Amino acid sequence: MSRPALTTTLALLVPTLLLGAGLTASGALNWGQVACWLAFLSAVTAGFAWFAGLLGREGASPVARAAFRLQWLALLGGAAFLWWILFSHQFQFQYVHDYSSRDMPSRYVYAAFWGGQEGTFLLWALLTTTLGLVLMRWRHALTEPALFFLNLPVIMLTFVSVVRGPFLASKAAYTDGVGLNPLLQDWWMTIHPPVLFTGFSSFVVPFAIACAALVKRDYDGWVKPVLPWAVFSTAIQATGFIMGGVWAYKVLGWGGYWGWDPVENGSLIPWLANIALVHGLLVQRVTGSLRRTNFFLAVTSYVLVLYASFLTRSGVLADFSVHSFAANDDWRIPFGLGGFLIGMIAMAGLTGYTLLLSRFREIPRAPEALGAFSRESFMWLGQLVFMLMCALVAVGMSAPLITRLFGPPSNVQTSYYNLVNAPLAIAMGVLLGVAPLLRWRQHEPEAFLRAALPAAGFGVVAALVAVFIGVRQPVPAAIVFAMAFALASNLMVTLRGFRAGWKHGVAFLGHMGASVLIIGVIASSGYGREAQVQLPRGESRKALGYDLVFEGMRRDVDGKDHAIIAVVSPERRFTANAKFYWSEYNQGYMKKPHIERFLTHDIYISPLEMVGEDEAGGTWFKVGETKQVGNVKYTFESFLPEPGEGRMKLTANVVADIGGRTVPLKPSMEVSVADARRKMTPAYLPSGGTVSIVTADPADGGRVLLALPGQERTKDSETLAVEVSTKPFINLVWLGAVVMLASAFLSMVRRAMDLGRERPAA
Repeated sequence: MSRPALTTTLALLVPTLLLGAGLTASGALNWGQVACWLAFLSAVTAGFAWFAGLLGREGASPVARAAFRLQWLALLGGAAFLWWILFSHQFQFQYVHDYSSRDMPSRYVYAAFWGGQEGTFLLWALLTTTLGLVLMRWRHALTEPALFFLNLPVIMLTFVSVVRGPFLASKAAYTDGVGLNPLLQDWWMTIHPPVLFTGFSSFVVPFAIACAALVKRDYDGWVKPVLPWAVFSTAIQATGFIMGGVWAYKVLGWGGYWGWDPVENGSLIPWLANIALVHGLLVQRVTGSLRRTNFFLAVTSYVLVLYASFLTRSGVLADFSVHSFAANDDWRIPFGLGGFLIGMIAMAGLTGYTLLLSRFREIPRAPEALGAFSRESFMWLGQLVFMLMCALVAVGMSAPLITRLFGPPSNVQTSYYNLVNAPLAIAMGVLLGVAPLLRWRQHEPEAFLRAALPAAGFGVVAALVAVFIGVRQPVPAAIVFAMAFALASNLMVTLRGFRAGWKHGVAFLGHMGASVLIIGVIASSGYGREAQVQLPRGESRKALGYDLVFEGMRRDVDGKDHAIIAVVSPERRFTANAKFYWSEYNQGYMKKPHIERFLTHDIYISPLEMVGEDEAGGTWFKVGETKQVGNVKYTFESFLPEPGEGRMKLTANVVADIGGRTVPLKPSMEVSVADARRKMTPAYLPSGGTVSIVTADPADGGRVLLALPGQERTKDSETLAVEVSTKPFINLVWLGAVVMLASAFLSMVRRAMDLGRERPAA
């Protein structure tokens, strides 16, 4: 068939296929499905055309670029159509029914786009192609091959949107929708997921440029153009998970901003690998070293993004992470959604690592070895520290997969992450302090000591102050010393750099921000005080030296109940207004804490549950007994006693069955032998409800009285249980984060300006 005849046939056939694929059972045209099909076919066309270009076929590039632009327009059209059916409440689409409702505020209807799996895949594809359009404007010999590799994951993302996108018909006729999970109905939901997904998507660009450089055997020319993209990935991904930390701290009520949750770690590990890549690229640019390592890290960063997506979306962590999507058997994709995501990992890993192995022997070594006591040698050590952090965190978050091979899956405790990362944090602080004081390729111990001694002295003073105000353990004190040393040394280098021009100080400013942030983490997470107290309405109770009076519940303009608590603290009097209402969607109380801010600390008041005056209220369970309360089945399996000197801690091993999903719960009760005082620690359901021990009888086989979500309480005897805690120097966390992010984005601008001065022709 001649080329004109083939073109004519395709011009007639493709629209026919698109229209046929977009027809619903009623014969109406589903424009969203049409857009997904058009995007998928365009992605395949662009992929074949760019592959032909790699093989030397002239004239393939215009076809590939046109198809890629058409793909982006189709995805943009699909996104617009999804928002339209969400805002117009077209519940004949299953996705609209599952993630929106008529009474949802418009800002949450807008955020329902990425409320479910199907919408996030569409968003992921759209963001990746948008980054591809930006890359397409780069005039360089690596542009075309890089776009081929960038387009590979887009083919798979558009394929999943075709077979399981957000435009499938509803399973029944609905007049209203389920709505968005109340845990997600916060304004952070409107900005945090798109930023985080932009970060995830951006890792594909260094991956694509690295693969293109390997194909073209350009082992040094890729460094300068890839640096702005690597720094952008660092900046935007850090913005995403810092936003998540602020969201968790201000909204979710558990009192922290980072819990070493497997899904949280999923956003951290590619970032750590990318940080190692950025520093390695800087060393390679100056000295020609670390070529192979940098190619490996560029590929690994993106593979880790896909691996984190697999852990989050496949359901393998459903019993271990409150953030994870549950497994869904409705995903009629070959081998299921987990198999599809494993396919994406295999695609990126086999492509990148195979190219690297095929070129490994011919990648030239550095002309000179790293200096023994120079900036590049310490930056290389820093790269190793980041890589080791990444590996250890990845092993911890993969524990459910690893242990599944040998028996029932289990997760590591959060103490594992603190244990393995604390020594590395000390090493990182020392390296952050030493490296900026050194010169490239030079060994000048006298000049280094003149600069390092004042910084080390500042670190010693900071550590002594920390010990004086309560830091007694040697490891946290050592971290404070290391980070204070890094802060002082980078401050000197930053001031010197800014005197020479703004571009020369921005990177070291980021080191300062990281140092301040980690000092704030040590202070706020390890040395605050906390107490749980029950507040009968109208009666004063003391907690941590504060007088608290629960004044009752008040319904706000949003229709949600708020707990009003009058507080008298040594600093000031204030009224705590904590959101606390029952949600049928989650079968639990939704909570938003009250945070009273001071210069040196926060007072954090988080409601736990509403209890009655009768402490015997609850449900009795014998060992092995199963009972249902609301829509949840609870099984009390055993006690886990933990005797200790002067106290006895009793933990109930409970399993909750929520719609077929099993969630392990371990509420505990600690009794002081000296004064018989009890401290109850509840367990939290993924939906936000709490399960706590009221009393227990370990004798005669064992039984326990559990307070469960959904049990009736009498309004005239309501007592609010709250947790009051202090967060010392929490503002250092936010200040360090802001400084670090500002430095990252300024560094990105600097690298882009450096690249703009060089406009190599394609």
